[in-house]
Amino acid sequence: MRNWKILTGAIALGISGALLVAGCAENAPQGSSDTRAEQDKSPTPESADETEAPDAALATPVDAAAPTVIPGCDTMNAVAQQEYQDFGPEHFSEPAGEANFAVFDEQAGPIAQDVMRNARERSGCRWPVHMENTVTQYVAVLSRDDRERLVEALRAEAWPERQLDGASVFTSEVPIANSIAGSIQVNHVFVGDAWASIFYFGGQGDWGYAGSAIKGLLDANPELLAEAAESTPSPAE
Repeated sequence: MRNWKILTGAIALGISGALLVAGCAENAPQGSSDTRAEQDKSPTPESADETEAPDAALATPVDAAAPTVIPGCDTMNAVAQQEYQDFGPEHFSEPAGEANFAVFDEQAGPIAQDVMRNARERSGCRWPVHMENTVTQYVAVLSRDDRERLVEALRAEAWPERQLDGASVFTSEVPIANSIAGSIQVNHVFVGDAWASIFYFGGQGDWGYAGSAIKGLLDANPELLAEAAESTPSPAE
């Protein structure tokens, strides 16, 4: 009888222990399995990177055109600069250097003046090359609309046009009174979005200033040559 009581107590103790273990399991935090499930649902570092906004610098098109650079007076027109040096700067009352727009405003037509006022950037230089002769050059960066408007105006006025080193060049001789030279040679050069306007108080002839102006622009902006064919309208058939 005593053994039966002992056996009954052992069975009861075993059952209660089993229930205790089961109860603990039911009430235990769902840490390991639930946490793994949540981790499985969360994005991996790689997928998180894919959802980030792209870097602003990387979003910039790789073929975005750089702003056109206007050369300084020492490189804007190498031919005029060399002639100034050869003649001797000491012979001139005013040295070569930056120029105001007085010559342009006096010699250029109304459409050219309007386009120059609208220019994104502009600059002027002058070089005394002989005692009575001076080269004055202006360079401006234009919008496509203004460039086409000026080119069309020059063609409408029948300015002689030629292609030189990938640029369109319009040249004319304008008579001027009370001058030893008798006329002023005017060149309008278009390459890409750059416009060079050159005034030479030295009479007729191909003095090389237009070609030198083109070289100055292309040395500072090599990409302009690739743009030139698309940027300047072709002459009307």
